[in-house]
Amino acid sequence: MKIKDPFKNLKLDAFEQSIEDSFERGDFKTVEDPKMRQMFQEAARNTIAMREKKEARVNLRLKADTVLKLRNKASEFGMPYQTLASAVLHQFAIGKFKIKISM
Repeated sequence: MKIKDPFKNLKLDAFEQSIEDSFERGDFKTVEDPKMRQMFQEAARNTIAMREKKEARVNLRLKADTVLKLRNKASEFGMPYQTLASAVLHQFAIGKFKIKISM
């Protein structure tokens, strides 16, 4: 029985492709120092653990007016304001919309 290649149709974004290219060029080196290797392994485990969690708690400082407007919008949608804030942040994080920041 032939095993299917799970990466056959994998599409990499520009950042992922740059990592793949660096790996193929041999830019990555083995970490020889046991303490450094342990530190990187622990960082990798922590990253994986964070991704496996469904939620992560975040504390934000917002202007009172912003919270009031967010609560009003959430009320229009019939949902808690925290749920609306989470949904908006998620949509932004995955690139569904962009914002213009002016300072």
